[in-house]
Amino acid sequence: MSKVARKIVPKSIFNIRKSSRAPFIAIDGTAIKQFCQTREAAEIARVIKLVKPRLPQVIIDSHLELHSQNLAQLHKAHATSAAGTPSRL
Repeated sequence: MSKVARKIVPKSIFNIRKSSRAPFIAIDGTAIKQFCQTREAAEIARVIKLVKPRLPQVIIDSHLELHSQNLAQLHKAHATSAAGTPSRL
């Protein structure tokens, strides 16, 4: 797991201490990935700067651009799928 994921993901999803004490229990990587992908780009950038303060600005900018594009696609896909389904009342 990356240092950023360890800082962002809540302990209910990824508890490092519990995982190290019981290494035979599987870690749900898809839940961690999904949680990190739904965070705002500014929040991810803030944590990246805390974890790696000497990270080149080029890497941070490329990450923010990529993440914002993925988030826009996710919202667009969600909006189109929600618009096509009838509402249940």
